[in-house]
Amino acid sequence: MQVMEIKRRILNENLKFNDELKNLIKELNSDFEKNHPTLTDQIKKLQNITDELESIHKKTTVGSLAGAALGAAGGIASIAGLCLAPFTFGASLALTGVGAAAGIVGGATIATCTITNMIKQKNLRETIEKIISDAQNIIKSMIEQLSKISDNIEEIEQLEETMKQEGMKTARGATDISELKHEIGKVSALADKGAVLTISD
Repeated sequence: MQVMEIKRRILNENLKFNDELKNLIKELNSDFEKNHPTLTDQIKKLQNITDELESIHKKTTVGSLAGAALGAAGGIASIAGLCLAPFTFGASLALTGVGAAAGIVGGATIATCTITNMIKQKNLRETIEKIISDAQNIIKSMIEQLSKISDNIEEIEQLEETMKQEGMKTARGATDISELKHEIGKVSALADKGAVLTISD
């Protein structure tokens, strides 16, 4: 009588874990379907920010190079004005003044581009951190569900092994496990497909 009671308890636990597993997978599917558009949108936002960062970097690099060229030209003009001063009786000193002014403008251009780049990068970095934080909060619950599903599957497999050792049939456990693993696989495939589609857009 006691052996029958143990077998009945094992069978009931197996059925309970199977039901829990089905519910966990349904919750995961529901959360995934609910959050997939939001996560896809956040990935697109990150791609747009990456493009914007690249554009800002190119523009500020061009501005810095232009400033450097202007500064170099100003330096050359200043040197030329000083070198020619003895031959032009000081008239070329105006060229030195123009060269110095060009050098100052070139330096200011470089500084402006560098400061603009730093400010825009800081703002975009803060936006990126917020998007990533939001995405992690959404994904966190799904990761917890996957962890529970994994634990549940392990429990079921252990119970089924115990049932086999006791000579009991696993009832619907074995087929349910394969069906449930198939469901989990579908969710994973959809997630992978969504990520690949988003990245390739």
